[in-house]
Amino acid sequence: RIQRRVHRAQRRALGEEHKETLTTANNLAATLLSQKKFHAAETIQRPVKFDVASHLGTAFGVWIGRGEIVVRLRLSADAAHHVRERHWHATQQVTERPAGEVEVSFKLSDLHDVTRWVLGFGGDCRVLEPAELSDAVAAEARAMLDGSRFRGA
Repeated sequence: RIQRRVHRAQRRALGEEHKETLTTANNLAATLLSQKKFHAAETIQRPVKFDVASHLGTAFGVWIGRGEIVVRLRLSADAAHHVRERHWHATQQVTERPAGEVEVSFKLSDLHDVTRWVLGFGGDCRVLEPAELSDAVAAEARAMLDGSRFRGA
């Protein structure tokens, strides 16, 4: 509900085609999709001047944030092929390290999707920066171990 209210307020204050309005609409759509609330979604028309490449340019997945966050990761030799063989993001930079490891960096606008991506590597990925991503990965790993987000048996 809060995302919907924010989106309405941004449309009024900033206009339909403002980047922040479009970002909020995208995040609202992603939330409704993840909750399988298709009936709650509204049809929107793409603004005439909308450029999808510039709008999604800093997104790692579906979440779009504000600003630019530099993400640096180190992958073990066992996981390094995942970034050598695939281009994950337009800003991706890969640096070879000793013993077959790689360092990969991205310039992103949000950490939500990259947090899940990092978790998929388990102990084969180390977050070098930002500290916010390292903290988010650690919090998710703790929640996976302790089951704190589950209710009941």
